[in-house]
Amino acid sequence: MSYYQNLFNQEFIGNWVGSDRQYSITFKVPANRNTQDYQLAYNDGPWDLTGIDVSGNDSYLYINYFTSVDSTSYNTMSIDIAGEDVSSTKPYEVADNLNADSNFSDLFIAEVSKNTVLIKSKPGRSKNVIMWIDNEGAERALRFNKYAGVAEIPSYFSRHTIENKLNFSDSMGTLILLDENDNIHQNIIQEAGFDYEEVKEDWELLNGRISGLFTFQKISVDASDRITQIIEYPAGAKQGALSRKINYSYSGANTNPAEVTEIPYILENSDLINP
Repeated sequence: MSYYQNLFNQEFIGNWVGSDRQYSITFKVPANRNTQDYQLAYNDGPWDLTGIDVSGNDSYLYINYFTSVDSTSYNTMSIDIAGEDVSSTKPYEVADNLNADSNFSDLFIAEVSKNTVLIKSKPGRSKNVIMWIDNEGAERALRFNKYAGVAEIPSYFSRHTIENKLNFSDSMGTLILLDENDNIHQNIIQEAGFDYEEVKEDWELLNGRISGLFTFQKISVDASDRITQIIEYPAGAKQGALSRKINYSYSGANTNPAEVTEIPYILENSDLINP
């Protein structure tokens, strides 16, 4: 029931296992267009770096990085990239400010590319450097992450966020959980072609694809409070989906059914219920 952003250039593929592994379903978040060795700011300069971040650190670019695949947490560079006129910061000023930072220049090179800035890996640098740029601060104006993949997938996959990298042994640590109540995240969601005001529940995202684990039952009873019929279907199934109809018949006033039949059934709109 959440939107996630993938800041890495490998497609995120997450599997949700049902009651049997044959019922596993896959959710994907597209890869980022930028890579570890090629980070282009997709908004052209000059940039107004004033009044874009509620923290007040409007002109800072936050670059997070590993220097080894065995690292357990990211280091963060906080670099003030503001130009002489903060409200009209030029691409060459951003590149100069980045290159002037000793931590940055040990690993990366920034250069002007047409009307924007490109960050590349430093020649001869270790191949094990993994980096991503935070959505906060100056990124809100430059938009290195403009073409990072976004998708709506179940909240189960929050275990694979960067924030949860150390909290779950199976965490891929590649996703950012987007907050649909945050105005900048709203923009990210909209740019990806989604509506942040329409957030589905986890069961809706299943679309009836996990059988035997999450089921809905619409139950009918008679005047004696005995179950007479159950329409049963996988969570998230829609009108026209294959489901199961279970009918109970009774003898006289008996409360236990004399006959039970289970037959295939095609869901109708009136059968659908919500939690």
